[in-house]
Amino acid sequence: MSFRHTHRAYGSFEGILHAVFSSVGFRFFLHRTPVQEPLPCFFKKELFPLALQATNQHISVLGIVRYTSDHDPLWIAVQNLQVSPDKLAY
Repeated sequence: MSFRHTHRAYGSFEGILHAVFSSVGFRFFLHRTPVQEPLPCFFKKELFPLALQATNQHISVLGIVRYTSDHDPLWIAVQNLQVSPDKLAY
């Protein structure tokens, strides 16, 4: 996987929010399926309380996604986070 030729696009993902961090910026990991690599999600301080409440829940995130040249997502700069109460964690 080459990280040299990346591009960005607006996009969204769904999955389970795990491991919220606030040291060196605000981030968490989104587990889209049990077998996929977790997607690093970076977010602004204003979303921190919502991210903490959403830990271990099914969520959807919307924002600017950085992709590899192979169109695999590297990370997302989250602009919006929504909890999906009707979906259960796997």
